[in-house]
Amino acid sequence: MNPAAARNAWSVLKRPSQGVAESVSQHHRQEQVRGIRVKVLNGNLEWGLTFMQRKMQSSGIERMIKQEQTHHIKNSEKRVLARTNLERKLKSQDLARKLKAILVKKVRGLCDHSSRFLMAHMCFLFWNSMADTALFSSGCLAASTALFRH
Repeated sequence: MNPAAARNAWSVLKRPSQGVAESVSQHHRQEQVRGIRVKVLNGNLEWGLTFMQRKMQSSGIERMIKQEQTHHIKNSEKRVLARTNLERKLKSQDLARKLKAILVKKVRGLCDHSSRFLMAHMCFLFWNSMADTALFSSGCLAASTALFRH
């Protein structure tokens, strides 16, 4: 094998490992940048911990930690979870559809006192059903809060 061909082969074989090393080092750098920093002033550790907890809740890190899977979930358990999630999703969509119909009636002036009570009850059920999921739409929230202002 001539030396030029050997150098080309070596450079071809060497490149992917360099690319992988660079991407790993960049990923490692990004991993170090992530996180929450809290300054503890005057040695007040309790304040620092409460502030850090608030920051974690607002950034969603706490939710990610809780959702992280630590053990194997059996297929039967996955099916049960999928079914309950589907039922929750369908129920919330049904409640949202009914909520929208009542809001449309209210906007058109066709809403009476009994449907307003039903609307409040449905909002309560809807918010409770959506507390666990990320399906809650801000449009429904804005519309329902507008309903209670009047």
